[in-house]
Amino acid sequence: MIAENLHHDPFAALAQGADAHHPGQDHVDPLGLLAAAEKNPQGNYRYRGNASIGVEFDLVPKQTVDQRNIGFRCALGPEAQRYDALNIVGKSQAVVGRQFCDAFVSWHFQPIDVSATLSETTLQDVSYRAVSASGSITWRITDNLLVSPWINLQQINKALDEAAPVTTVYANPQQELEASLLATVQSGYTAPFGVQSGLTLRYVFGNGSLATEDQRWKGTSNLR
Repeated sequence: MIAENLHHDPFAALAQGADAHHPGQDHVDPLGLLAAAEKNPQGNYRYRGNASIGVEFDLVPKQTVDQRNIGFRCALGPEAQRYDALNIVGKSQAVVGRQFCDAFVSWHFQPIDVSATLSETTLQDVSYRAVSASGSITWRITDNLLVSPWINLQQINKALDEAAPVTTVYANPQQELEASLLATVQSGYTAPFGVQSGLTLRYVFGNGSLATEDQRWKGTSNLR
């Protein structure tokens, strides 16, 4: 009866297939260490740096041609922020705790990879939370050259880096409008919902097809 139930469970069947192709393969990568830093005036960051430690589960950690993977990762760690303008709570800098979790799926084909991710990131507390969904297609033109169109949709509950509202009183309404627009562009304004898309061109030293087989911590960014 147990064997029959597993036979009808698509996730169990997928896991059995993965074990058949990669015997003895661990589905849990026990540890991931991430670190990143940036200067981003448009985001009101004079400087931002962070480090995270996390764990990841992959149903199929190393995908060969025409294999699917489902996975989940979580990480947490400190983040130091220094702002160009006072942030939304009136601070010029802050050190906060940050955690993120990703649930993802991917499908590895001979010429292309298709992937989608659902992410949640929290800074300090749940008030400063963002949820995003992204998708990408990676086309291996050669063994070394990869082209990847991508799209990302994000909903932000509240942003810690958003600049505090300008309180200067202007006699001329035109000056007030110009100052407001300038602050929006230079000091950071966070829309509650945003859509981004782009095209990434990447050259891999070595075999790009082999590089895309390993799914563990693939494409994970600590800047989000």
